[in-house]
Amino acid sequence: MAKKLDIYFACSIRGFQGAHEEKALIVRLLKELGHNVLSEQFVNLTRENNEATQGMDEEMIYKRDLDWVKNSDIIVAHYSPSTGMGYEIGYKDAIGGRVLVLHKGELSSVTAMIQGNKKPTFKLHVWESEEDLKEYLKQELGEVDQ
Repeated sequence: MAKKLDIYFACSIRGFQGAHEEKALIVRLLKELGHNVLSEQFVNLTRENNEATQGMDEEMIYKRDLDWVKNSDIIVAHYSPSTGMGYEIGYKDAIGGRVLVLHKGELSSVTAMIQGNKKPTFKLHVWESEEDLKEYLKQELGEVDQ
């Protein structure tokens, strides 16, 4: 059985709007595998509906999110054209952490900066179905005995 991981789930909130079902699926599968998702509240947030940042200015959000990134065992990111998500995964990669980027769709739509990173701690997975995604996450992260 696997060690329970603290996972930072990175996704677009202010930028790309949409794919809420995909984001929710990823977080649900991570939790079903027994892992702790530090930022699960990001799944349904938008610019207009952002309860996770009420009462916080940009500097507070930056510090909170980077603290989660630094202290997480791995980042699992829902790929989208998002500057914030890109910053977070780039930061984790730069400090030597594990990053797993998930994309549903055509590989050709994923930026070269993601596709070109061949470090063993940085992985991109293009998925088609829930079953494919679940099997991949189980293989990469393991399942915690609950």
